[in-house]
Amino acid sequence: MPGEGTLLGQEADPFYLNLLNQGERSLLEGNYRKAIDELEIAVFGLTKETRLEAKAYVYMSLSYFHLNDLEQSKKYFKEAQKAIEGKYLQSLDLDESVRTDLESLVNSFKAEMAQERQIENIRERRKRSFGQSGKRPRDHKKAGERHRGGSPKYCSLL
Repeated sequence: MPGEGTLLGQEADPFYLNLLNQGERSLLEGNYRKAIDELEIAVFGLTKETRLEAKAYVYMSLSYFHLNDLEQSKKYFKEAQKAIEGKYLQSLDLDESVRTDLESLVNSFKAEMAQERQIENIRERRKRSFGQSGKRPRDHKKAGERHRGGSPKYCSLL
């Protein structure tokens, strides 16, 4: 079944598989910029092979992580999670040293991602409570506006 096998049994284009393998080697050798360049092209051709696509995103995330670009690292980590639709990243066929790095990456993002989920949950609750805008309705009456009866609203000081 497409997207579910390992590298050997895939139906993906050999060109993109080769780039994925080259990107993996570059990552393992510490050539992170080269790995990113290779993996960016590889992922383009692996979109129908979800496990391979996720693997490429994990490698890109780790490459950015090693380059201390945490924003890009997190972006591609989320792409990997999205590609495998909530399944565990541990189910991917990854080199053992990459798994260790992935654990470090996951631990560094865990707290931040939990906070983001909490914020999103609060926004969703607000939308359900206050409508699409998520903002409380404002009282638009101001001093000097007319009451329902049509007469001006004035305050008597005496």
